[in-house]
Amino acid sequence: MWTERTPSVTSIAWRADGLVFVVGHSDGCMAFWAYSESDKPLTVRTITHEDVNVTDAESLFSAGALDNQIRKENNAMSANREPVFKLAWVHFPDQAELRLLVATAGTDGTSQPISNATHDYAERGETLLVVLGGQSAGEKPGINILQFPAYAPPLAKKGPQSPSQALPAQERYAFRDSLMPTGTSYYPTPTPPEDFVLMPRSDPFFNLCHDPVAIIVSLTPDPSLSTVNAPTGERGVDAWVFPPPRSTIAPPSPGRKSFTVPGEDDKLIPMTPAPKLSSGQASPRSPSPAAGWRLPWTASPSSRVGSPTLRVPGSPDSAAGSLMSPFGPKRIRNRRRYRVPSSLWTGASSVLGCQVYSLSTANFKRLISHSIEVAGQEDEPRLPLYGGAAAPDLQSHGAPDVKVSKLESYRILATYHADATVRFWDVSPHLLLLPTPLRFEYPGPLPHLTISIPEYLKALDVAHLPLAKLWQTDKSAVRIKSVHLAREALECVITMVTGEVIVTKFGEAKRGANDVEELDESPIDSYFPNNTAEMPSANKQEWIEEVTEIGHLAKWKHDGFKPVAIFTLKRGEAIACAVSDIGEHHSLLQNSR
Repeated sequence: MWTERTPSVTSIAWRADGLVFVVGHSDGCMAFWAYSESDKPLTVRTITHEDVNVTDAESLFSAGALDNQIRKENNAMSANREPVFKLAWVHFPDQAELRLLVATAGTDGTSQPISNATHDYAERGETLLVVLGGQSAGEKPGINILQFPAYAPPLAKKGPQSPSQALPAQERYAFRDSLMPTGTSYYPTPTPPEDFVLMPRSDPFFNLCHDPVAIIVSLTPDPSLSTVNAPTGERGVDAWVFPPPRSTIAPPSPGRKSFTVPGEDDKLIPMTPAPKLSSGQASPRSPSPAAGWRLPWTASPSSRVGSPTLRVPGSPDSAAGSLMSPFGPKRIRNRRRYRVPSSLWTGASSVLGCQVYSLSTANFKRLISHSIEVAGQEDEPRLPLYGGAAAPDLQSHGAPDVKVSKLESYRILATYHADATVRFWDVSPHLLLLPTPLRFEYPGPLPHLTISIPEYLKALDVAHLPLAKLWQTDKSAVRIKSVHLAREALECVITMVTGEVIVTKFGEAKRGANDVEELDESPIDSYFPNNTAEMPSANKQEWIEEVTEIGHLAKWKHDGFKPVAIFTLKRGEAIACAVSDIGEHHSLLQNSR
């Protein structure tokens, strides 16, 4: 208690005006300093608590001032925090720059449009502090963001200045007011984040913190998914739209203390009151168990003649008291993801295998028509990360003939990944011919065709299947073995290493229909071999354990492969699979074990 804090420094970030900087420490605390005062910090806080360097009644109780029961409760509230690994203090354009960006919006095809969140922050002059680390044990992993108001310098310096303070009191209070969060945000991640990088709109200076439009997060390996024996398969990459929507609810300020201005004796020091003991709890320091134990400064205002009412942080009369939570302020989780380009495939999106299919023009148009209709309006837009310009090489030796290349078939690439998903891509040679310079991404992503096996396994209708139970207990064992596409029927068959065969069929969106509907056809009858006369009686249907229809799980808001059925085989994984475009029947060969 009487020892100065000496945690090691882990990171430093400056505010854009150069007047204040923040220092992250190994104990999960962040110390905010004014450049003009080196004697003591303006405030020391964690992600959820402020002024943690000032001892008060609450800190004494957390350290064990009362009996064991209360000490355990308070220790649960102040669990050890991880170090603050990285800090970034984000600022936004001023009014003049904002007007210029609005006036030039749309003139440059590569520039990102200005979001409403950027408008909100810029108009108010607010800043964001992005924090990696500093979380307590048991908290969900993610990136935390503190929202700070604009700094308003004091109009005049009033009152005497304390000899122990190098900074005038009014300036100190102005700095502290600019460090009182007006909101908090949170980017959740599936595994603990290792690092993050902000991607600015156009200005690479200010440590990439001026007007960023995206945040790219590096994630620790997910032990629950299939392991990939490659360096790129160890860690994942996630991307989000930045900045997050502005928080309109000021978080509570647990731990905040107010200080008396030198020479102004009419201002008292609000402190956190001692928790009251119930009538059945006795304390060695309490003369009467029924009355409880309270410190002198927590007496009721009526017992103090001429004393102003004390305003206790978190009390019912406090503006933020109703939002108080033992685990800190409520965080906003309405976030938009970016789709990571294929050059950043890693971690859960690592490719386990792929297959290329040549399609007829009519079927190819059916598959990609939705991506053309919603171009620029996707639910998860592509991460706006581009570089350089490419042009088709049609002159050098061995270059393709444009006339001949245009007659080639359109091609689809199907890839299956460690997170038990199948993704589709346009790898047609036409993307590399015209125009000049090339405008289309290669391979061209087709996210509306993605098949997510975990989405099927989460449904209650298939919870009894061994594959669904395995997903709940050991996700790493749910692994795709092969993918097969019928070029004319546009049916996709997926085989699993655990002995299941999942059948899907492409279908166009039903305009005005409900989100979930059944297929028009009766898919289960088409895929189950009814004609068993040609099969030896000893082998009739011995290769199928169960057939589960999942057509009702299909979503019809957009085009895509809709689920049809799950075949659970008896003798282990299928060693071969062939799909037919005639009669919609499939031939399965499996291990004879």
